[in-house]
Amino acid sequence: MSQPNMTGRDLYLRFNNGPVRHFRAWDTELLIDAIVDRGMNDPDPVNNYTVQSATEAEYRAERARSK
Repeated sequence: MSQPNMTGRDLYLRFNNGPVRHFRAWDTELLIDAIVDRGMNDPDPVNNYTVQSATEAEYRAERARSK
């Protein structure tokens, strides 16, 4: 089921000041809301996390250092 107006968007997010992670999403707002909601509302505090946006440049720089 392909819809002509739907395009993916790249997102770069950092969890708990960790490495930048790459996501591709159709509905970026929905994805971010779900990630933030889960990180803030998990009943087990061990699973709670903070989410920060990052850039593609940060993502690429981290990957280059790890090689």
